[in-house]
Amino acid sequence: MSEPEILSRETVREPIREPAPQIAAPNRPGELPRALRGAMNGLRIALPWVQKVLPLLDGQLLAAVSNLLAPHIAAPPPADLKRLESSLADLRARHAELSSRLAEQNQALKHAADRLESQLDQVQSTVDRNTLELKELREGMQTIGRKANLIAIAALCLLALSVAANLFLFLHFQRILH
Repeated sequence: MSEPEILSRETVREPIREPAPQIAAPNRPGELPRALRGAMNGLRIALPWVQKVLPLLDGQLLAAVSNLLAPHIAAPPPADLKRLESSLADLRARHAELSSRLAEQNQALKHAADRLESQLDQVQSTVDRNTLELKELREGMQTIGRKANLIAIAALCLLALSVAANLFLFLHFQRILH
């Protein structure tokens, strides 16, 4: 295998020149026509220059050249704006209707929020009142419980006193009878 030939800058810059064709020579089969060979030779000569100039060109310059080369199109006919204007008027009417509906819904939401807030205040006051009543009821139950405990202690004391009196009388009658 042979290594591929590395081209230096000098060989790339120098155009390849072929000997000029003879004027009287007819085209042989398989050969390119003389005009095409001339164009190819001109392209080979111009190619190194184009390689140097292309990096300098800006995209805007290429766009300008393409605009110059592009066929010019005649101005389009004026658009029918009546349909567009009628659609725009319809959209404005719908927008106004939606804006009024939105304003109505905002008012309804504010009214509902106010009612909800007043109901919440009522619930809060009821909860506070119930909490206070439960606290009073608990205190009343504690007071009744203390009184019931005192009555039970007093009843036990009276029962103990009654048992003691009965025992004393029983023992006293037994002594008297014997």
